[in-house]
Amino acid sequence: MIKLLDDHQVISLVGNSKNAGKTSVLKYLMHTYQKPLIITSIGLDGEDIDQVTFREKPRIFARKGDIIVTAFQTLDSFEAAYTILRKTSIQTALGPIVICRIDKAGNVLVAGPSKVFDMEKLLDNLHQEFSYKTMIDGAFFRQSFARICDGLILVIGASYSRDMSLTINNARLNYQKFTLPSYRGDSSFDQSKVSLMIKDNLVALDVSSTLGKNHEIFQELKHVDGIYLPKTLTDDFVKTWTNVYHHLSFNVTVKSPVNIQLNDQNLQNLFKLANRIDTLHPLKVIAVAMNPFSPSGYTYPKKAFKDALEDALGIDVINVKEDDNHE
Repeated sequence: MIKLLDDHQVISLVGNSKNAGKTSVLKYLMHTYQKPLIITSIGLDGEDIDQVTFREKPRIFARKGDIIVTAFQTLDSFEAAYTILRKTSIQTALGPIVICRIDKAGNVLVAGPSKVFDMEKLLDNLHQEFSYKTMIDGAFFRQSFARICDGLILVIGASYSRDMSLTINNARLNYQKFTLPSYRGDSSFDQSKVSLMIKDNLVALDVSSTLGKNHEIFQELKHVDGIYLPKTLTDDFVKTWTNVYHHLSFNVTVKSPVNIQLNDQNLQNLFKLANRIDTLHPLKVIAVAMNPFSPSGYTYPKKAFKDALEDALGIDVINVKEDDNHE
């Protein structure tokens, strides 16, 4: 996996569920990648007790020279020695975001920015100062942060379901979503408006979202080739398509794959109903990692899980730490 990092500057770790195994993957990368890293997260990572499940979690072990981007109040939990390089104007519930250099290795608690805009601005500034690669430890319900990276590691954990077949299906759907092809048409249009695709032309509607407008929009879709959606593609949109307008088939273009926020059934229906689904801002999945252990106390058969994932995704899947049953 380390070789895969060479061509990417910002790598985001996205899990299929809470306790998927993202932090174990991050620890593996930090252990095997010899150069300093910029490390941050979405929300709180590296805490002793998971704030949702109240189970023990592995902590993030930062090395000398690493740059940690975290909220000020988390510094009280640092076992590593550090120097605050500067405070930022980005505010969180745990105080302002600070930039720290690790002077002596040790465990750290990381709680980064919670807004995509803040993370983008912060990383742009940091990369002018440091040439280090950045690792963003993400939250499974905050996939929107994946759009600011140029490389994504998808972590598939048994914690999604006791039923391994459901986890495999969820992994297949998410991998298909995160690897949507790039939009092939002219992208020089108003990307803030819902737009109809009529042959080679796009006609903007006077709405920026489908919320409350599903039936009105589907009436327009009877004689067009496709639709561009600038914001979230919702369960309600796909339910309306499935239940009322299933006879219609057209292309769907989204701004980013992370704008598709659907449950598994609706995501599966979307792939069946649409002629083609593409995106203005494609993501690059550079690796898929697996964790056959669940903190709830059950374990998938490792080989069967790995074989099933590789068969479903059509790629090699990495088990970075076979004996680790924590995130």
